Amino acid sequence: MGPPGVIGNWPYQRFVRCMGTLSDILEGYDNQAAMASTFKDLIEVVHDPDLPYSEISSILSRLSGRISSKLEEGIRLAIDSAKSRGNTHEFPAVRIKKVLEHYVQDTILPQDRAMFPKQLALLFIILEKFMGGLKGHQVHTIISLLSAYELMEKLFGGNIEA
Repeated sequence: MGPPGVIGNWPYQRFVRCMGTLSDILEGYDNQAAMASTFKDLIEVVHDPDLPYSEISSILSRLSGRISSKLEEGIRLAIDSAKSRGNTHEFPAVRIKKVLEHYVQDTILPQDRAMFPKQLALLFIILEKFMGGLKGHQVHTIISLLSAYELMEKLFGGNIEA
């Protein structure tokens, strides 16, 4: 089937495309021609303050209709208030997490509370990734690429220090 014919230009879509290409290269698929430009694009997109907003927007569009409208409205309100302050560098991960926690305390039955985070796993993953802000996500991204490189080099007897 292959990749889509039209590739989106949202920061999150660009991030996924870059990480996919770089992961393929690290797994041994020879694409040296695209590596430099892809890495440059990745560095550009991880510095984009709209990255967490486009990622959470993508997740919320997938979850829409599957989660309570009250919860979705609370999350979108937290996002909109952060954007309206004009400080897009500060993603409201802590505030969104509090919205989720209050929702759980107020509406979810105690016996169902253990299952709730599993239902919204993608949302919790985003919040954890951006809890340290955009800088924390940048560091995590580079570390994950270096770890993948190290694992591949070990398979071929390479020395990471070299």
